[in-house]
Amino acid sequence: MAENFNYSTWPALTSPEKIKLVSQATNYIVAEDELCKAFMLNEKKLSSLAPIIKSHASINVIALDLIFFQHVGAAVRKVKYPSTNIKKKQDKIKDLIHRSIESEDVVDVFQMAGIERFDISIINDDFLATAKEQKTGNELKLELLRQIMNDEIKVRSMKNLVKYRKLKEEVEKIISDYHNHFFDSLVAMEKLRDVARQMQEEDERRNQLGLTEEEEAFYEILAKHPNAVQDFDLIKELVQKILAQVKKSASQPDWYKKDDTKAKLQLAVKSVLRFKVKAELQEILDEIMEQAEARYKEYDMSVA
Repeated sequence: MAENFNYSTWPALTSPEKIKLVSQATNYIVAEDELCKAFMLNEKKLSSLAPIIKSHASINVIALDLIFFQHVGAAVRKVKYPSTNIKKKQDKIKDLIHRSIESEDVVDVFQMAGIERFDISIINDDFLATAKEQKTGNELKLELLRQIMNDEIKVRSMKNLVKYRKLKEEVEKIISDYHNHFFDSLVAMEKLRDVARQMQEEDERRNQLGLTEEEEAFYEILAKHPNAVQDFDLIKELVQKILAQVKKSASQPDWYKKDDTKAKLQLAVKSVLRFKVKAELQEILDEIMEQAEARYKEYDMSVA
């Protein structure tokens, strides 16, 4: 723990004061990956001993350390190693702290960081201005923003595999560069804001182009090959024909496991593109097939 960090008054603190103290400790630990790993390993070792020594006469000697480190450990674990989908577990987000010795109010790591909503809309200029003004707790904020971004990308990736794979790589590079001290946490949050803005702007652009979510994924594949096809109206026409062929194949159970069905789909898509696409045909075909399998593995004709 940081020098001069004092948690000896823990039992006498109010709930808000405890949240603040855990927040300060968590913020310090998550700033460095190696420190974080070392802390989590030692906290796990300490907690594993708790049931064994729980009834020992001298338990009160280490009880304060154990309780505080367990609270911090649970918060760090939730920040750095989330095991659940944020969006699906919002109402369970406070169920964080495991208790070996005493019953305590749980700590909400998002509340600690001042994050009120669990979606990318909170990653905006106002949020960054507040982070810059407060100057503390940004390491914790950054890790939670990373969770929100990755959760959003995971949800969207089935809709557009190629695009969101690239965005996930961008997010992880930002975090990696931050941990390698290329820039500070505030700059990292600004870069995450830029990635979030890309997603928001793409939503707006799709609406302006009059594309559905299903069409957008295939549109993106063709649009990112300007040497192959350039005209928007032609791309949109091709996309609609491709989508029709994909849905036709996907209407068959386990279609993606059947080589003959996949071969027929690839041939059908190739027929759509032939004489329309000027270059990079095989690369485009491969990307379309990859996207089709990712999006339509469990295609339900009843909601088509």
